[in-house]
Amino acid sequence: MKNKGFTFVEILIVVVLVGVLVALTVPKFLEGVEKSKANQAAAYLRMIKAGQQMYYSKNDFFLVSNDPKVIKTHLAVDITGTPYNFAIESETPDDFTATATRQGTTDTIIIDEEGEFNGTSRYKPAS
Repeated sequence: MKNKGFTFVEILIVVVLVGVLVALTVPKFLEGVEKSKANQAAAYLRMIKAGQQMYYSKNDFFLVSNDPKVIKTHLAVDITGTPYNFAIESETPDDFTATATRQGTTDTIIIDEEGEFNGTSRYKPAS
């Protein structure tokens, strides 16, 4: 009588192949997740820039804050619940930089009053 089923070697080969496929795809997947989060942060920075322009037209200076509640109240941008910390700084009343820093890292995405992006993140958007 012939045995039906798979041998140990056949199962081992399948497990190894699945492991190789997972090892090849997981890093790309995680990179895509990080890029998506960086794009979300860039979108928030663009909204902060738009809010800053409206704020400036009313007050003749830009808002300076790193408090999400203040940013939401004055710029109408809700940045709570994101994996980034946001801060808005200004050296003069006529300029500002808004920075998104990835929590747990030193990766930053920065936008200025002209809409130019800078920072240390690999996923900086085009200006």
